[in-house]
Amino acid sequence: MTFIKSISQSKLTESIPQSTILLVDDNLDHLCILTRLLKEKNYNLQVATQGDLALKCIEIHQPDLILLDVMMPEMDGYEVCRRLKSDSKTKEIPVIFISALDKPSDTIKAFECGAVDYIYKPFAVMEVLARVETQLKLKQYNQELKKEIESRKIAEFKAQEKAQELEENLKQLKQAKSQLLQAEKMSGLGQFVAGVAHEINNPISFIYGNLSYARQYFQDVMTLLDLYRQYKDPPISQIQQLEAEIDLDFLIDDWEKLIDSMEIGAARIRDIVLSLRNFSRLGESGMKLADIEQGIDETLLILKHRYQGVSGRPEIKIIQNYSKIPKVKCYGNQLNQVFMNLISNAIDSFEGYPVKNPVITIETEILPENWVTLRIIDNGCGIPEDIQDKIFDPFFTTKPIGKGTGLGLSISHQIITENHAGRIHCASYPSQGTKFVIEIPINIKQEER
Repeated sequence: MTFIKSISQSKLTESIPQSTILLVDDNLDHLCILTRLLKEKNYNLQVATQGDLALKCIEIHQPDLILLDVMMPEMDGYEVCRRLKSDSKTKEIPVIFISALDKPSDTIKAFECGAVDYIYKPFAVMEVLARVETQLKLKQYNQELKKEIESRKIAEFKAQEKAQELEENLKQLKQAKSQLLQAEKMSGLGQFVAGVAHEINNPISFIYGNLSYARQYFQDVMTLLDLYRQYKDPPISQIQQLEAEIDLDFLIDDWEKLIDSMEIGAARIRDIVLSLRNFSRLGESGMKLADIEQGIDETLLILKHRYQGVSGRPEIKIIQNYSKIPKVKCYGNQLNQVFMNLISNAIDSFEGYPVKNPVITIETEILPENWVTLRIIDNGCGIPEDIQDKIFDPFFTTKPIGKGTGLGLSISHQIITENHAGRIHCASYPSQGTKFVIEIPINIKQEER
């Protein structure tokens, strides 16, 4: 006779209240004993007399524990246990075997199938109750432990999210601070250049513009002097003496050279003022087509005093390998600031680092898909490997206090990547040099920024 029935008891206060136990045994006497025994302890009971019926019963309602006989018709207890443990939905249900098989090999096989305990028939009533209660408590503890672990995982995940949020906020604050400092710096530079342009441009234009008149006036005087020398015969002795004293022929020849030198000097001052104005792009706003190779030249002109030879260091040779790239739609003043930062850093790499032939190479090239690249390469001291991943971080600097703010490379990275939708990266080898590579699109679209 086979049957399945469910026995429910009213809720009572026990150590493991209202736990459901599935009894699986084809021996009705054993089922009756176990049913009466467990019913007295207020457990909810389900009963099955065959293995396949037990599996169907579990599909309808999962028990908290299974007491499973081994020897049953059609499907033995080992197979039932293997199927339960192979299913992710039922593998956590503890299974206690109750069997008359008492060989060690039978016990070992039961545990290999996934059982948590093994009780021999005939069984002692108190032993069954103790083992059932122990396994139910263990299951309850495991469930509570899993909940605690899950709760801690959730708390840890939330803490990580909060830490990431704080880190992102800190990063944004640093970027905002660097942007404010940069804006203040560029504003100060613009005011300085405006003042220099105003104070120098007018007088130098006056000097440069009048040099041609000075040259012409001198030529007129010399023409008149030649006429005097031709028709004043014999020459007065005092005139002859003065001509000898001032070496008139040398004076005439050197005057031309003097005027030439003054014109060259005045022209250079005008070029420097123009370079300063172009460098800061006074009065400009928005993106415009710009000649970035010209911007590099203007930056080099401004920095010429730094790469010329100084005490203890030979002159830094500047090699310019340009590819005549087309004009690029960009913020010209911002790119000039990047050039200034990178070339200044390249010059700094030779400070206190003896190099027999210091060289800075600047290369430009057209890339596929309407991009251009700029490479600034030096053979200076290089960047230590352990800090290369930090060089673009705001306020990170290896320079002494007062020598650097740690903003130059961070701002350069922001200008290239955010404002121009480009790329900037660095390759450096200690004692061999450093190479910075900038890549930007020729015609950046508004939505790309």
